[in-house]
Amino acid sequence: MPVPGIATLLRQRLRLARPATPAGVLGAIAVLVVFVVGFAQGPMKFVGSDFGYLPGDIVDNRFNHYVLEHGYHTIAVGKVKRFWNAPFMFPTPMMTAGSDHHLATLPLYAVLRAVGFSPEHAFQGWFLVLSALNFAAAYWAARRFSLDRIGAAAAAYLFAFGLPAFGQVTHIQLVERFAAPVAVALAWRFLWQPSPRTLFAASAAFVAQVYACMYIGLLTAVLIAGLTVVVALLARRELPWRTLLWPGWAEIGRRLLALAVPTALLIVLLIPYAKMTRATVGMEAKDILDFVPDPAAWVRPPIESTTWGWMRDRLPDEAAVKFVSEKALFPGGLAFLGLGFGLFALAKIGPRAGDSPTLLAAACAIVVLPVPLIFWQFGDWSLYRELLALPGVGKLRASGRVIFVLMIPLGLLVGLLFDGVLNWVGRRNRVAGGVTAVGLLALLVLDQATLPADARKWNDFRYPVAASVTRRTAFADAVRAWPGAKLLYAFPGPKAEPIFTLLLQVDTMWAALDVGIPTVNGYTGYPPPNWFPFENYCDLLYWVRTHGALTPEVLEGLATFGTPTGHEGEPWEMACRERFKPRPIPYLWLPPE
Repeated sequence: MPVPGIATLLRQRLRLARPATPAGVLGAIAVLVVFVVGFAQGPMKFVGSDFGYLPGDIVDNRFNHYVLEHGYHTIAVGKVKRFWNAPFMFPTPMMTAGSDHHLATLPLYAVLRAVGFSPEHAFQGWFLVLSALNFAAAYWAARRFSLDRIGAAAAAYLFAFGLPAFGQVTHIQLVERFAAPVAVALAWRFLWQPSPRTLFAASAAFVAQVYACMYIGLLTAVLIAGLTVVVALLARRELPWRTLLWPGWAEIGRRLLALAVPTALLIVLLIPYAKMTRATVGMEAKDILDFVPDPAAWVRPPIESTTWGWMRDRLPDEAAVKFVSEKALFPGGLAFLGLGFGLFALAKIGPRAGDSPTLLAAACAIVVLPVPLIFWQFGDWSLYRELLALPGVGKLRASGRVIFVLMIPLGLLVGLLFDGVLNWVGRRNRVAGGVTAVGLLALLVLDQATLPADARKWNDFRYPVAASVTRRTAFADAVRAWPGAKLLYAFPGPKAEPIFTLLLQVDTMWAALDVGIPTVNGYTGYPPPNWFPFENYCDLLYWVRTHGALTPEVLEGLATFGTPTGHEGEPWEMACRERFKPRPIPYLWLPPE
């Protein structure tokens, strides 16, 4: 029998909803193996086989860890109302809303702390559980899109353990994306089978994602909107328009009721952020544009990539690229192959595609392809520059993180492609089908392969647990030794390097949290107006006084560390240095190599 060409192979696949691939126990074992390999390739390399490392860097991720620990403290002492008023940048209120709040995943961290885990090991457990949950959620969603086990496992692997996730682990909040694929799958189902129950489930999943990570939540909404528009255009003759748009008053009432609770929860969450926005300073448009991915970003792999690392040497000099870690968005060669598969599906789609793999592949390709053009600079003009004028868009400062939600349609495309190949091979010879499944999954692992766990480059993305414990406990013990400390501040010192100053802010926040007092130090993407790392007592106390918090009790309990500098000729400054003699910061500045 003659072997059909690739066009015939794909055409045959696109007429099918369920391919003939390994099922039952063998299929479940294959999915489990894919998960274990991916988990070892990514998350476990960030914590180490001996659990000796924390994922991420020493500044950003320790800040996110601080927010989780602060949330646990508010739960442990039964004062949940304090959650939004994290005690840094004193006395500014609502500082928790200046960054990601981690509310959806805080219970997980709190449980780990409550059963006896240290802050560092609870953070490791939180990261590992969420990494596993990302895979499980993406697998569940892919199955709802009618992908078979192998295709769904491939889609989940790309979403949970794909290359873009490794390059962004320094922003640990982006690991909280488990609800995004669930929301997309349920929204797709609602388009074809509209019901109040599905509408409630989809909106609840979306709100859960916003409660986990607002960045991913907003981008998920954009993805769902994009898919909805594309499906409405491609399947305009097949969608149940009457049931969707005008199902009758009784059904409309049930849908409004289904939306009531998720909408109320969303409003409750947005209120603190609205208050914070009025009280803090955002980033200017020109600074936001520095984060915009350049054309090379879409083919620049993260430095941990084994298979594709050579591509970085053939791209423009990274020293000239601002925030290059935000511009390593290459999703792997298979994702591009899947994109081509989606374009083929678009060319073959019929006027009555319906809810089919053909339509899904075409819709995924159409949603992904325009994204790079949104950020493309044409001289001094880009569409994204114009979009910054719209409300809320400026809050998405690191626009390249859109790759995290794009991994949903890209993963589905790869999964559909795998299922198509396995369908064609498996229908002719089941043994060959099994061998092909193993080969495709091996190709997936190779495509997304990362450096060995002992490679030095991993140290840019993880930090020793022992060093973190030392920094946290040494500073907290020094503050406890200060008699009657009520307010903490650490001076950055003369000519301090920027990284030292940032590190000191987070260290001081942790020390104050452990002791249970506020600090004027702080670290956030949205600082209050006129706040900066104050270098001397004049500037420090002026800040506290102008915010109405310089009471005799606060002044009497002021505990300071480091070396003040500036205003040496002013009597008030010198008197403060004599009255509140600062003590040395009790650890080395730099983290160990």
